[in-house]
Amino acid sequence: MSANDSSADSGFWNYRVLRHSVDHFAIHSVYYDQGGNPHSVSENPVGVVADTTEDLLAELDRFKAALEQPVLQASQFVDG
Repeated sequence: MSANDSSADSGFWNYRVLRHSVDHFAIHSVYYDQGGNPHSVSENPVGVVADTTEDLLAELDRFKAALEQPVLQASQFVDG
């Protein structure tokens, strides 16, 4: 899987669920180009870490939003 190039000209990012195999799903940071197309993902799944319980709740809300979006195939981000 492709790790993100932090110098890439990303339009935005969010959390998305990636399907790695038939029975393996994980939440990753997904980065989009200016046209809104996903172009790269975090190499590793993301975890939940925050400075306050309010920030933790906000992070969990972003994870929940990822579950409400279509699942992306991890294979689409593999370097070829």
